[in-house]
Amino acid sequence: KEAGFDMVLIHGGHGWLLGQFASPYFNKRTDRWGGSLENRMRFSLLVVEKVREAVGPDFPIEFRMSGAEFTKGGYGIEEGIEMAKAIAVEMAKMIDGKVDIIHVSAGIHENNDVFVITHPSMFIEHGCNVQYAAEIKKHVKTPVAALGGINDVDMMEEIIATGKADIIEIARQSICDPYFPEKAFSGNKDNI
Repeated sequence: KEAGFDMVLIHGGHGWLLGQFASPYFNKRTDRWGGSLENRMRFSLLVVEKVREAVGPDFPIEFRMSGAEFTKGGYGIEEGIEMAKAIAVEMAKMIDGKVDIIHVSAGIHENNDVFVITHPSMFIEHGCNVQYAAEIKKHVKTPVAALGGINDVDMMEEIIATGKADIIEIARQSICDPYFPEKAFSGNKDNI
């Protein structure tokens, strides 16, 4: 915020620190930080709370999570939904809210078989993670962001129009073509 950014993203997925606490695959603790989903989410919710205190009520916070880990011993979409709901319920408890966007990805870095879902290439079906965002969106009121190899304007329009997500996230697409948004919004998609 002090550096002039317009929002902050807290990464709670892919097997990074917050994701490790939330994951039954990684988290084998037997104290109040492990075991039940409530305990495994405790650290993420504490981080969100402290970030909100630091940035104030009018600074957007986005929480990135894996909708499912696709790893034996990890969580599936059902628990991913419950994790998103825990963040949304916490949001409802505060007048100013906890997070403003739930950003749904998939997979963990420690499993090479699912790394391609976490970081989809041109060889993976475009929009491969949208289904997890769509499923989570059915259960929360917090706006949900989808991503996963989405680089087609028509696909983006379809995802938003059908209510699968509220926001489309792009990264590598904007590196490949930094004018992508401008071209898409100006009706110049053939030049993308």
